[in-house]
Amino acid sequence: MAEPEQGLPAALAELEAAGLVGVERPAIDPEQAAQATTYTIHPGVAETVRAAADPPVLAAADVELGNYHIAMHQQGLKTEMEGGGSGVAESARRAAPYLLRQGRWGEASTLLERMIHRDKSPDSLAFALPLLHRIVEATAGTDRELIDAGVLAATLGKARRIAEAEAIDRDRIQKCVAQGNYRLASVAASQLVNLLQSSGRLEEALKVAEEMAGYTRQAGLGPWTQLGDEGQRLQMLADMGRYDEVLATVEALRPKMDDLPLESEAEEAVNPWNVRETLLDTGRMAALGSERWETALALNAEVVKAKLARGADALEVARTRFNDYAPLLRMRRYDGARALLLNCRAIFEADRDIPRLGKVYCALADLEDNTGGRAAAVRFEEVALGYKYQAGEPESCTVSHCNLANYLERQGADPAAVLAHRLADAVICYQSQSGGLATTLHNLANANLPPTRPAFADVVKRVEAIEGVRFQALFDRLPRTAPDGDAAIAAVWQMVADEKRRREDEKRRRDEERQRQDAVLASVPASVRAAFELEGDKFAAALREALAEMPEAEATALKQRLREVDLIQSSAGPDMTEVLQEFEPLLQGIAAAVNDEGLRAQIEPALAESEENGWRLTEAAHRIWAGERDATTLTARLDEQDTALVRRVLELLEQ
Repeated sequence: MAEPEQGLPAALAELEAAGLVGVERPAIDPEQAAQATTYTIHPGVAETVRAAADPPVLAAADVELGNYHIAMHQQGLKTEMEGGGSGVAESARRAAPYLLRQGRWGEASTLLERMIHRDKSPDSLAFALPLLHRIVEATAGTDRELIDAGVLAATLGKARRIAEAEAIDRDRIQKCVAQGNYRLASVAASQLVNLLQSSGRLEEALKVAEEMAGYTRQAGLGPWTQLGDEGQRLQMLADMGRYDEVLATVEALRPKMDDLPLESEAEEAVNPWNVRETLLDTGRMAALGSERWETALALNAEVVKAKLARGADALEVARTRFNDYAPLLRMRRYDGARALLLNCRAIFEADRDIPRLGKVYCALADLEDNTGGRAAAVRFEEVALGYKYQAGEPESCTVSHCNLANYLERQGADPAAVLAHRLADAVICYQSQSGGLATTLHNLANANLPPTRPAFADVVKRVEAIEGVRFQALFDRLPRTAPDGDAAIAAVWQMVADEKRRREDEKRRRDEERQRQDAVLASVPASVRAAFELEGDKFAAALREALAEMPEAEATALKQRLREVDLIQSSAGPDMTEVLQEFEPLLQGIAAAVNDEGLRAQIEPALAESEENGWRLTEAAHRIWAGERDATTLTARLDEQDTALVRRVLELLEQ
């Protein structure tokens, strides 16, 4: 047996003395210091050692370290639901390089897939993608080819590299069908459906969903799997705003599900209980979209009942019951909403469910804001923000920064504190190029800003005064759109200044246009002027009648004058009936997303695509989601066709 001075402690001491490792010893009980000490190796040192080591030694080290991290990963999976899974993603990340050097492609692919499932941060995606590309190249022509390509496509989709992910998925489906592997073709088609759906290409997604159902049948999969396909189709219909159709289909399927045995005679690729709960929850979402609050509550009660019947734990049941909060709030059943949220909070606290605690405190803040508890709204949102930083989800943090700024402003708090949270929201969105940037720029442009922008350090100090908020650390993990915090604030500040200037120019243009229009109207016959006091069909009929009473040449000249000052539109242009019909799914989605932040992320790609095609809907949609309902303000810079689309969204909201 080796003497202590000849073992690991002595070796570590020598490495430290030579400066080959960094050592961090926390200020704790000396007897515990050995267990808590952290040793770090600079990448340059590690590479130098690897270059000098014998290949058999390196290979052995790769095997041992790869197996070690796999064991840590598996232990994390076993204890994940008990709070021991914090290292699941990290152990997968550490294992991957060792596994790749050994050519253990399948294990590496599986671990990277699990890592991305738990950590979708830009840093994790950037780490995983080149490794997955390497795995796909290595497994080409093997049984793993189509499986590993699916993992790569899913990861590309999460990175919003849609075109690349779509090309891989379509190629997978084609190869699966050619091989007669209809089961994997169904899986690949399902992934493509999700990709298209998240990109707002719902009609295309519906078409692929129909093909997916065919692959499922050809694979001989059973009725529960086929019901699962139908559930995926209904989710898309709900996204398209076809709520009545979704609800009717869900109601028709409920007796069928009740009659089906849980143990199917045919092979299934799904869990029956998951299909049942997903279908019922899709109905609940459709009920929310159509503001059928009681129906939403009834369907969610059915989901809860199903979960209890299969023995779901208290945490899973509480997560489902939490869905009752929105309809209770809309129905102004505030006592019921408060009791629900407090019950959910107790369960989430007992299980240390950090992401859900962020959501429940955010909901409590919303409830207090609706019932006049301004101080409580601020307090709850601050707690929510602390939990969201613990969860490490940048998009979720921006929501709470925005909410907190609004609550502080209503409370009459220090404007500098309000501005700090608006800028924290803005720079996170700017660095990550989030679709929420437009909304936060709109909020900043509406604010009375100081003459000079605050320093990033001041913003950090103010927002980090809230317990648990680690804004600087979160910012450091974001993509480097701007090189540092001050540069990010400067970029945001400039965009806000540009927006304010644009608004001023637009107001001046509108004022000048109104003056020209007033001058023209003052010179026309009284019957024509009277027509402009009407709207819609009544206006069109009155104007036609007034012009018919005038000599033809005079009427033609007058119509030209009216067109020149935009009092009437040229007859040229697209047929608006057809345009409205084509855009109806997107317009329904914009309206539904007022109460669904998750849906907004799905709609953003469709808005971007419409902008590329010359339709200007994005800014109006963001303003509607931010609470703007004034048609004149929303359509001030839009032409007749864009205006008609925005007015249709407002009409849907009124309904």
